[in-house]
Amino acid sequence: YQRRVHGDLMEKVKAPQLLYLNRSHIESLGIGYEEIVNCVKQSFELKGKGDIDLPPKFGLHLKDSAFYHAMPAYVGGEVHSAGVKWLSAYPKNFEKKLPAIQAMIMLNDADNGTPLALMDGSWITEHRTGGAGAVAAEFFAPKGFKTVAIIGLGKVGTQHFIVMKERFPQIQEFFLYDPFAEQAKKVKAMAEKLPGGTKGVTISPDVESAVRNADVILTSIPMTAGAKPIIKKEWIKETATIIAQDYDADFEGGCISQSAEFLSLIHISEPTRRYAISYAVFCLKKK
Repeated sequence: YQRRVHGDLMEKVKAPQLLYLNRSHIESLGIGYEEIVNCVKQSFELKGKGDIDLPPKFGLHLKDSAFYHAMPAYVGGEVHSAGVKWLSAYPKNFEKKLPAIQAMIMLNDADNGTPLALMDGSWITEHRTGGAGAVAAEFFAPKGFKTVAIIGLGKVGTQHFIVMKERFPQIQEFFLYDPFAEQAKKVKAMAEKLPGGTKGVTISPDVESAVRNADVILTSIPMTAGAKPIIKKEWIKETATIIAQDYDADFEGGCISQSAEFLSLIHISEPTRRYAISYAVFCLKKK
């Protein structure tokens, strides 16, 4: 009855039916990193041309460092799409065996505002951020870089590992660190199905041994109130590129000036620190 009435009403007002997509629907599309990285590049290019309206995100902040963020955006050019992502972050969710990051995305018709789709945003968040890390490495990392450290192997950190494995065959060594040893073992096992297998993939016993000789350092650690930096500046070589999905929260003061490049990927539209690149891998390069 509800379907019939809803269908009759939609026919009368000539409005499209709202499409609901859960994570399984999105995963079934088989979208790979070739397409994801190209989409990320396109978005950076459009942002540099002024064809994207991406205001600073705003949100709610709860106890135990939990927060919600609303992220509206309009993407112009041939994409011509408007929408908003509603994301929650609960750093202690691992204790409940729930994802730390969860999200939904609403898409609208940019010509008339009609809601088009309500979809899972968690898969997109994980893979978009992984893709952004790969784009940053492509344009900013030392030419022919061979060693990569990944600190934090949750949903996003895992995607950093996968995309770097797939897109940069010259990498000879990966150093993986996560405070939960079993998670690090799980991610390393994934390499068996990736180019190069597990050769050169090392689970580091601590952060220092992971980052000491890395050409590229990718970090993805939950940001919690009162947390202390875990990476010291003397551990980072001068030619390293830091790609920090978690802003610079994990880095001791002076790390950023120590590193040849510093990128903050968690929010592309606005500067997150006075010395961070805002959205600019296609628009400017930090000197």
